[in-house]
Amino acid sequence: MRSNMYLRHFSPARSKAIPDWVRRFVRFHQMSHPRDLGAREVAGYLTWLVEHEQVAPSTQNQALAALLFLYRHVLNRPLEALGSIPRPRAPLRLSIVLTPNEGRRVLDRQAARPRAELQDGDGRVTLPGALARKYPNVGRSWQWQWAFPATSAIGIATPEP
Repeated sequence: MRSNMYLRHFSPARSKAIPDWVRRFVRFHQMSHPRDLGAREVAGYLTWLVEHEQVAPSTQNQALAALLFLYRHVLNRPLEALGSIPRPRAPLRLSIVLTPNEGRRVLDRQAARPRAELQDGDGRVTLPGALARKYPNVGRSWQWQWAFPATSAIGIATPEP
């Protein structure tokens, strides 16, 4: 398989990803050789990825591409009629665009907050998830006030002794 990918000038990342997906596919089917498996088993694996592992659409596409490569170019046995494979739904992303007046109001509101509020420990921004652990004190810096503005002043609770 590796020599086949090398001859096709696959990138190092893709050359690593394809064998990883093939390995996961084989393990999913209790170490059965892919030669003994067909389109039904590939469809079952891809369905399992969506329904049980809740993978993103791009992840399922990557797994499918790896398995298609395996069957078409390594085993010389192209998969016929994979049938209906459930596709994960891509998250709906709406871009947020502010009008010039809305942007001005946001900036005016931020500029009106006194710096003393930040120095006193109020106005600390609550950072999302891992950022709060990675940068425990950055919520006090004014730069983060612009990235994640709080709707109201937030006092910092001190732990009881």
